[in-house]
Amino acid sequence: MKSEITQNKDATVLIKASLSADDFNGFRAKATKHLGEHTQIDGFRKGSVPEDILTERLGETAILTHMAEMALDHHYPILLREHAIEAIGQPQITITKLAPNNPLEVTITTAILPEISLDTYKQIAKDVFGKPFTASVSATDIDKTILEIRKQLYRAEHEQKQQKNDQNEHTERPEHTHKEPEEKDLPVIDDAQAQKMGEKDFAHFKEELKNRMELEEGLKERDRRINMLIDLMYESAQLTLPDIVIEAELARMMAEMRANIEQMGIKFDQYLTHIKKTEDELKAEHRYAATKRAASHLILKHIAKKENISVTENELEQEVARLKKIHPSASTERIKSYVHDYLENQAVIVYLEKEGHDDTTSSQ
Repeated sequence: MKSEITQNKDATVLIKASLSADDFNGFRAKATKHLGEHTQIDGFRKGSVPEDILTERLGETAILTHMAEMALDHHYPILLREHAIEAIGQPQITITKLAPNNPLEVTITTAILPEISLDTYKQIAKDVFGKPFTASVSATDIDKTILEIRKQLYRAEHEQKQQKNDQNEHTERPEHTHKEPEEKDLPVIDDAQAQKMGEKDFAHFKEELKNRMELEEGLKERDRRINMLIDLMYESAQLTLPDIVIEAELARMMAEMRANIEQMGIKFDQYLTHIKKTEDELKAEHRYAATKRAASHLILKHIAKKENISVTENELEQEVARLKKIHPSASTERIKSYVHDYLENQAVIVYLEKEGHDDTTSSQ
């Protein structure tokens, strides 16, 4: 793929690229096969639709567009490697020429890792992780949790009895409303009940419960310190964040918000009406959070590069394979990019956490 590179001042790169007609046509069979597998046409099984019928139904432009998508999925990572471009985020791609038996021509704008000034990340890690933390759970907390478990056992038993009664009577009953039971009416967790729940006796059940609660408290405290670490590094760092990166992060945040709201059975438009805001107003409110999240990701990448922190091929391949099974139609390259960034971020956090703990150990 022929290409020309222009470095912009805002930490972005403009790529003008052209793929020859012959090379572009090489993606036609793959594109029509993929479209045929996902297009239902009467009289044909999916995957067995002749190309001329598929083209007639979808139109030549749809075929060419899918060819372009596949060509770019293949060639874009190659372009980055050829020009040693440290791209971040999703690129903005504009197809400038798309016609049968012609070269494919595109312009690609992608953000690159900007210059970041942050010399204090190790000291910040020591300040955040240097103070020892021991998770402790009080006897009162354990008793409250046991009470909640007893309530859950009561509800489960009550529902089983109700289902059995309904089956025996073969009639539909109206929905029942139940008052919260008094503590004296709740099942007792004794040795026999503990054994039903997989423990040797009540003493072991209580000890294991205490261990799990302490583990949860420890994980909560670790999350709190990680968030503090990222906040402090963001406040201390100096960097120029390209608008393309902020917009991409904002789009991801809005997509996550939309998905979460719709999972609750509420249409996103109805949600906007309820809160009396437009989508643009909502985006404006979340722009700072998107900027911070995008910048924090770049700061972690900067540290990974400076400290030679890398992801092993084995780790990468295993996680990519797992996600590919869940999302078989997703681009392998995009999954790989996402997984690499996620694993790298986690490795940097572990490195900084160790820096803080090591400082504590050495001072004792």
